[in-house]
Amino acid sequence: MKLPQLFEIENTQYGRLLFRGINKNEIISDEELADGKNLDSELIPAICPRKPIEKIKKLNDPQFFQIINGKLCYIDGTDFYYDGTKKGTVKKGKKSVIDFNGNIVIFPDKKYYDYVEDKWGEFEAPDIDYATIHYNRIFGIKGSDVRASKPGQFKEMTHWEDFSGTALDSWAADVYSPGDFTGITTYQDHVVFFKGDQMYELYGYIPSQFKILETAKVGCIDYRSIAEVAGMLFFVNEKGVQVYTGGMPRTISQKLNIQKLTSGVGIGDGRKYYISFDGTTYIYDTWNQLWYPYLDKEIINFSKDDKDIYALASDGYIYKLESGDEQVEWMAETKIYDEGLFNKKYLKAIRLKLKMDLDAELKVYVRVDEGDYRLRHYLKNTELYHKTHRESIIKIPMQRASNYQIKLEGKGRAIVYGEKEYAVGSDKQ
Repeated sequence: MKLPQLFEIENTQYGRLLFRGINKNEIISDEELADGKNLDSELIPAICPRKPIEKIKKLNDPQFFQIINGKLCYIDGTDFYYDGTKKGTVKKGKKSVIDFNGNIVIFPDKKYYDYVEDKWGEFEAPDIDYATIHYNRIFGIKGSDVRASKPGQFKEMTHWEDFSGTALDSWAADVYSPGDFTGITTYQDHVVFFKGDQMYELYGYIPSQFKILETAKVGCIDYRSIAEVAGMLFFVNEKGVQVYTGGMPRTISQKLNIQKLTSGVGIGDGRKYYISFDGTTYIYDTWNQLWYPYLDKEIINFSKDDKDIYALASDGYIYKLESGDEQVEWMAETKIYDEGLFNKKYLKAIRLKLKMDLDAELKVYVRVDEGDYRLRHYLKNTELYHKTHRESIIKIPMQRASNYQIKLEGKGRAIVYGEKEYAVGSDKQ
């Protein structure tokens, strides 16, 4: 008897190709990127580059930068500038600068600029490395010493060493533990102090009530990394980026595969924490708990006004984030996928849906079995298409392989969504 011949009929199935943050570890999920450059989290799970940055000012010897009273304040070499005008001189080195009742107070130099009266001067005070403001007092730290000025005052030594026993006194305390203080900030109605491996908090409203408590044996290595975002306190130690909301700080940077940190510069914008180290600035999206490589520059100081974030970079420029007409050059690289091993199912093609601004470019590279990348598609939105925002769908045929990897390189604004097309075999007619 002759048996009927069975044919394998191929069907097509589709699956979403999602892009959710970066993970620099060896084992990552299918939705994570293995590498990237100049990316943002605004359109998760699509890939999109960060917005442009604009050059505002070039410093010859960049030392410090901050926005105070809506004006650019910076130290170029040893010269202090306010709104583009030199006001005085300081020494080179780390600075802790605060805006206190119309005065820009500079530690450890003990210099100030009164921007109301346009006056530069020196003042008397205990030695202080880092300072913050809490209930109209300057709180400062140096070594293991904590100091607080009298309310509203700071220019004379009596404003720091008046212990008469009244609510208007200054205040001082020693914290007997190994190491020096490394940073200080005001957080949730109290003062937080850091050493390299310890964290303390000060409670109370007047000197007779002030009390310092050890919060955790987790410290901060760089005062410039301390920032509050959405009610959470971020900072860095040697193990990576820490976040504190009460209780015990926890490490959140495992996906950046940090071996050891020695410095970090950070700021928050209400949703994202920007942290710069080892020549790259990353963002941590607190809404989605994801990391993205945001800016390929080393930052000296961040600062912000009511609506914008600025950064002083090691190249000497003060940049305004999300401003200007820069054509951002970006890159995104997927993990190495190995889903082509199913007996009845294999990857047939990758489909990418694109939205591109005018003059934006995109290159799509694919490599299989960990070989070399090959350019598989190039696209540019030109005036020929008569569209400011061009939308396209491209299809990249894939060959059978044990594994494959995709890399996108772009220039200019683009949004990339992904989809996988599978060929599925069947032994039924």
